[in-house]
Amino acid sequence: MFVQPMPIENQRDKDLKVTPLSTYPHAAGLHSATLAVDEYEEAAKSVPIVFTKDPASGTMTSLCLLGIQQSRNLCVDGEGNWRTGMYIPAYVRCYPFLFMQSGEQVVPAIDHASRAVSREHGHPLFLENGEASDFLKAVLGMLKEYHEAQKRTRRFMNHMESLDLFEEMHADLKVGNETCRLSGFSRISEEKIARLPQDAQANLMATGLFRMIAAHLSSLHNLETFARIQQSQA
Repeated sequence: MFVQPMPIENQRDKDLKVTPLSTYPHAAGLHSATLAVDEYEEAAKSVPIVFTKDPASGTMTSLCLLGIQQSRNLCVDGEGNWRTGMYIPAYVRCYPFLFMQSGEQVVPAIDHASRAVSREHGHPLFLENGEASDFLKAVLGMLKEYHEAQKRTRRFMNHMESLDLFEEMHADLKVGNETCRLSGFSRISEEKIARLPQDAQANLMATGLFRMIAAHLSSLHNLETFARIQQSQA
């Protein structure tokens, strides 16, 4: 989705403007999106929440599926509209902005290839004196909140890994006369939770983590909804 992300710089980007987007053709090929634990309960109402191992770090990453085939987002229709009732992940809502790694720092960035970005129309990022505009300040606040949510998500994931609760996930979904096999993801195992010592289970309840686990598990029913949507588009 991000084609040309670059750190925001007040000299290079002093004339840059952004028009908020109301449609999502840029996300039409987005099969999954990073999902913060703060989003689980709302996201679980309409999209599946799964996990995958980051090949670079070897740690588990939290995702929501947006489709059941690569490069196909079932939440975006042919006109680029996000389907009513389908959760829009914060990762998508932040576009064309994101945090990116620059050396050892994480810095705010913008996708210069986005149709939302121009030098003629939209909200300016900077004032004439070089200071951040109110629009950019609001964006930076949003990105900071998202970054903090990602930190909370990492702590959640680390705790789930420390309890060894993940298991490989496979799903065979009927799409018309064909079967679509979903693999390469993980889920939290209900059997492993049941085998935890009582104090560990009590801790999950007391800290609110069990609510997040329950949201993840209930969200997996949305795979059948995705299969029906894909069949309707066949």
